[in-house]
Amino acid sequence: MNRGFCHVFERTGLFILISLIFGGANAHAQVSGSGDSGSASPGNSDSATGEKTETNSTAAAKKDGKVAGEAGTEAKTEDSKADKKKVKPEKEVATGGTGGAESKDDDGTTSDDIVGVEDAVEAAAARAKKEGLPPELVELSREVAGFASMVAEYRADVRRLVDAQYTRRKLKIQKRYERIISDLTKLERERRLEAIKRFEMFLAKYPSNPKYTPDALFRLAELYFEKANDDFLALNEAYEEQAAAFEDGKSKVEPDPPTKSYQKTVALFSKLISSWPQYRNIDGALYLKGYCLSEMGKDTEAKDAFQLLVNRFPKSKFTPEAWTRLGEFYFDSNRLKDAIAAYRKVLAFEGHHLYDEALYKLAWTYFRDDQYDEAIAGFRRLIEFSDKEAKATGRAGTELRAEAIQYLAVSLQEEDWDGDGERDPGAGFPRVMSYVSGQKEYDVEILRALSDIFFENAKYEETIATINHLLKHFPNHPDNPDLHSRMVTAYERLQRFDEAFAERDKLATKYGAGGEWYRRNQDNPEAIQGADELMQDALSQAAQYHHSKAQRHRDDIAKGVANAQALAMAEYALAAEAYEKYLARFPRTENAYDLNFFYAECLYYSGKFLRAAAQYARVRDSKLGKKYLEPSGYYAVVSRQMSVRDLIDAGKVVSKPSLSGLESEVTTDEPGDADSDNDGLVKEIELEPIPEEVARLIEARKAYMDLKLISTEDKSRRPRNIFKMAEIYFDFKHFDTARKWFAFLIETYPKEKVTGNAAKLMVETYRQANDWKKMAKWAEKIAAAGLGREFDEEIRTLKVGALFKDAERLQKSGKLKDAAAEYLRLVDENPGNKFAANALNNAAVAYETLRMFESATRAYERIYKGYPKSQFVEDALFRVGINSERFYDFQKAIDTHLKLVSQFPQSANRADSLYKAAVLQERTQQYLQAAANFERYAQLFPNRKDTAETFFRAGDTYRKLKDTRNEIRVYDRFAREYGSDPAQNPLVVEGLTRVAKIYEAQGKKRQAAQTWQRVIDEFNSRGMQPATYEANYPAEASFRLVERDFVVYERLKISGSMKNQGRVIKDMTRRLKELERRYSEVLQYRADTWSIAALYRIGHIYQLFAEAFYNAPIPDTLSEEEQDVYRTMLEDQAMPVEDKAVTKYKFAIKKARELKIVNEWTKRILTSLNKYLPSDYPLFKEELRLSAGRQLTTPRMINLGEPKSVVTDTPETSGPVEPKQGGETSDSNASSDEDAPNVPTNANESNNRKQPKEPGVDKEEEK
Repeated sequence: MNRGFCHVFERTGLFILISLIFGGANAHAQVSGSGDSGSASPGNSDSATGEKTETNSTAAAKKDGKVAGEAGTEAKTEDSKADKKKVKPEKEVATGGTGGAESKDDDGTTSDDIVGVEDAVEAAAARAKKEGLPPELVELSREVAGFASMVAEYRADVRRLVDAQYTRRKLKIQKRYERIISDLTKLERERRLEAIKRFEMFLAKYPSNPKYTPDALFRLAELYFEKANDDFLALNEAYEEQAAAFEDGKSKVEPDPPTKSYQKTVALFSKLISSWPQYRNIDGALYLKGYCLSEMGKDTEAKDAFQLLVNRFPKSKFTPEAWTRLGEFYFDSNRLKDAIAAYRKVLAFEGHHLYDEALYKLAWTYFRDDQYDEAIAGFRRLIEFSDKEAKATGRAGTELRAEAIQYLAVSLQEEDWDGDGERDPGAGFPRVMSYVSGQKEYDVEILRALSDIFFENAKYEETIATINHLLKHFPNHPDNPDLHSRMVTAYERLQRFDEAFAERDKLATKYGAGGEWYRRNQDNPEAIQGADELMQDALSQAAQYHHSKAQRHRDDIAKGVANAQALAMAEYALAAEAYEKYLARFPRTENAYDLNFFYAECLYYSGKFLRAAAQYARVRDSKLGKKYLEPSGYYAVVSRQMSVRDLIDAGKVVSKPSLSGLESEVTTDEPGDADSDNDGLVKEIELEPIPEEVARLIEARKAYMDLKLISTEDKSRRPRNIFKMAEIYFDFKHFDTARKWFAFLIETYPKEKVTGNAAKLMVETYRQANDWKKMAKWAEKIAAAGLGREFDEEIRTLKVGALFKDAERLQKSGKLKDAAAEYLRLVDENPGNKFAANALNNAAVAYETLRMFESATRAYERIYKGYPKSQFVEDALFRVGINSERFYDFQKAIDTHLKLVSQFPQSANRADSLYKAAVLQERTQQYLQAAANFERYAQLFPNRKDTAETFFRAGDTYRKLKDTRNEIRVYDRFAREYGSDPAQNPLVVEGLTRVAKIYEAQGKKRQAAQTWQRVIDEFNSRGMQPATYEANYPAEASFRLVERDFVVYERLKISGSMKNQGRVIKDMTRRLKELERRYSEVLQYRADTWSIAALYRIGHIYQLFAEAFYNAPIPDTLSEEEQDVYRTMLEDQAMPVEDKAVTKYKFAIKKARELKIVNEWTKRILTSLNKYLPSDYPLFKEELRLSAGRQLTTPRMINLGEPKSVVTDTPETSGPVEPKQGGETSDSNASSDEDAPNVPTNANESNNRKQPKEPGVDKEEEK
């Protein structure tokens, strides 16, 4: 509050009353906290204030949450009342402007109080004239003030609309669950009362039993504690309803707010303490008694309980916290000497978790007591303790270090140390120099903080002196360009424009290439960028403008806007041109690497594929960074491939399957003239020349290989790239080179999907050369590599006996249809032949190779129907199941698989068949049967690797069935039966998370809360690590738990009389600190999404507090002048809180960008920041990639497994099921050469709920 406002309030006689109302939320020192439980730090914020105002609070539980558990009860933290030592409006040191100085925005412009458009305009004009500004600037001030006022009105309208919509939705949800909640609450209360009754009966019957009576007293005290809390909540709800009625004018009596009453709890603990002084938990009873008394506002009696605790049990685990609470009591009572003594007692427990907090509070109390030397020494002690701990452990010694730096700086900038109301001789920068010699490593941090505080409090002379000192004594510090820029601003605000220009000239040259600062910081791209920012800005803005505009046009493409594609390509071309110029001028800036990648992207989207390929390759080979190494390497390949396809379309390159995205042909024709009699002679293959651009495509693919690049999003990209390179060699008949890469794939990636195609093409190279010996040799190698059963069967097919010689000759020569006919004729003519089943099997295999799956299926069916004891029955059933699935006859596939399961208990395919049947049942929405078979799988195959996950999938299926009871049962059983296996820890926690969500959906809030807590406990007890995928579950649990209290906070509004507004402000202050602490606890799991959500909420709660100030009604009992002053006072309170919200949002978006996260929370953060800083945080649409409709390669066949006894290897091709000659149809299980989807073929298919879709060349999917 500036001095002028104080005079106004003094004249109206309201100054004291207004100070009382806002005393609990003065500036933002009252509403900021370190986020630690039990923290009593003053203004734990990013930008500390110099006011000596502190909110002291200590949780009833220890900081690590163990006290309540150890004492046998749970006590929740509440902040104590804020206390102000003295009001010094003329020397207030609040971040953002004090001491009569105008509040400044980040860009240095004045932010006037918005009373109305006309008033604001005239006030701005008058101030500009008073400062002697030119007429142009006076008029500009009018325009700025008018715009600011209109923006404020617009924001108010938006807030009203949002509030109305929120209220409607809230009432709808409350009505839906009100009865359920009421019933549960009633049941809980009844059970508690019954428990109290039984304990009281026990104590009445056994009042002096030494073994059980003390425990009964302790537990009864706990139950009354819980009942008191419940009673308070009920009273508070009634109070809120009565207050609302009073506010709305429906009631003429203003209700009194309820108070907590723990009298019975205190009485029981007192009886326990007096009657059983040797009880093992007597120290806990003393502590909890003190806590309850404190909550009831009986601070003196609470102090006596804590004092008795420390006197009787000086080594108790509760003693440090008791001393801390004693210190807070004395602090709040302004008995600062006693507070100092109490906090010093805590320092005797150096290993205690409150040690650093005690150091901090001790230093702060010295500061409050005007013992500045001791305060500075105390803050230094905390800083050095933190640094020592950090050096010893590698972790931050204390979260209060930054505040110690800040408040040490605040102490040094304080001008009146002796309290005489006058500036001390030597105050300001001279005093700083007497205390900060620069010998300590952290002295530079103190000076940096001082420069911020001096600047923010309009002490521009001190700012300049401090920055000059920093620049002189730390000439090569990375922050110097920013400091130099701030010094320029300080000169400008002092209207010393010549000096400002001179310093700006130094800024433009001092930090450039060739200078000492540049040399020392050349490995710091961020600092270098800051120094060059002015020169870079123009081209950077131009590139970003066109890039953003191109993105918007791409959005219009999906909307069907005419010419959107052409407009997008044109804008991408302009953006590419701007990026090109920027990179030519600033090739070594910090963001040159990023911009080079964006340059390549714009070239790609503008259709300049050759140039895009060159720039992607440049980024790929760049030494400036590795961020885009893999995507640039990959898209260098894609760009080359698109360029080749353009040449194919232009008729300059002959189309090949490997270039156009088609399936490379695997022939099954006769070997040809060179070996028409099957005499075994090898045929010479004539090489085809590889075009130049195709050779460059091969080079790009080989570079991807040589750099050993692996996509984090698509693990199959590398083997797919190898296959496509080998496929090009295959299509151009360079079989020797192709075989080397095919062999590498088979040996290195035997489980990859493309490896099966590589194996087929490997065999095909020898088939085309009529090299049957090597073909057989490689068939054996492929079978040994474990690529799939079809290769094993091919080996057996090659060893068919003499009775099948004629059919074998036809089969080997590629006349598969004739061979199949011969096998069937053999069976038809010799139905009792012992080889009949073998012949049917080979016929079926031949048909499958020819893609005549219906004929193959009929042959298989003849095996298990006509020869039920044949060794091929099991496989025939399995193949019929597979083929039926191919033709979408899912029920037949299910029935056949289940028949195999029931008839062949020892079958190697039994597990796969049961699993496939369950999956198909799930796919056909037979959820109940599917879930039963998933559970049956776990019962029949308890030792398979995928058993646990398959059983877990039963829960997934019950979820689709909306059978929550069985879903919960499955997850509970999963935890019991598989929870001891550390490998299943993630699923245990995931299952609990799902159970918690079920309870949430059912409105069972208590069970949901318990289950969320169990998620956290299980995660911790199982030793699971933060920063893992599984850490999302406890992070979400923590977030969900605190959200319950956030909803209560969000509903709070500053309204009613000035007295009631003061109460609401204090309540919101207390709740804000607790919410910030609990949201901060979410960060410990380092789960990116929930960390960003928590960071957003921290900023959001500050924003809500600021908006509560802005939206607070003006009491109509005030005069018009008093109302204006009151409104201004509200805004003065809101602005620092709003700044705090912006600071928190900035930190949140910075952390999101560091983590490379873009999600709904980051959108909320950006939306909030855009509201305050639209130019710094513009809203952009997400980049769209190449339309999914434009495939870069034609889909390729997906192997679903092949039959036994295959003689030839003809890969399946892609496409829809089409009729073939003779009424046959061809199966269409296909996959693209670059983007085939994952299709599980074994019991591990249950993992597909977490498997990402395998992206291909499609740019939209890749992004």
